[in-house]
Amino acid sequence: MDRDQFWSMIEAARQAGGGDVEQQAAVLKAQLRRLPLAEVIGFERILEDLQAESFSVELWGAAEAIVDEVSEDHFFGFRGWLIAQGKGPYQGAVADPDSLADIPGLHAGEGMLPWGEEMWFVAAEVHKERTGGELPPEVCWTTELIGSWWPYDQHHEQLRGRCPRVWARFRSKTHP
Repeated sequence: MDRDQFWSMIEAARQAGGGDVEQQAAVLKAQLRRLPLAEVIGFERILEDLQAESFSVELWGAAEAIVDEVSEDHFFGFRGWLIAQGKGPYQGAVADPDSLADIPGLHAGEGMLPWGEEMWFVAAEVHKERTGGELPPEVCWTTELIGSWWPYDQHHEQLRGRCPRVWARFRSKTHP
């Protein structure tokens, strides 16, 4: 599986799921069930790469410009949601986290980021259905945070400066 095929599957599932990430994940699982096991593992490898690429201080900071105090679990779920939005929004946000302001479907309901954790597990679940076991360990790896955090006492100023459009869209009324 290559990235073009991966993103094509994400887009087809997004359209079929009607914007509901849980439904999109179910559609992806159905698509993966029809593929050879090697392709399922290839899909997972790409997911792992995307997880590593998006585990950055800059993107996490943009998430915190949307809502305060984003835990690692919530950042994980948010990045799953971001992948579910497709290649353009994902790549745009990784390259320029302030581009999150351009995603119309991005909402911060009740102080929470959109959730898409189920996206991370579609290939693993299909693999387990087929083999009864976990994915091979060489497919899964631990990612390290890219970048360094700024001093906590400068947090809001940094977020405002690094992600001015995101800040203006989500936080300007609560933190002028």
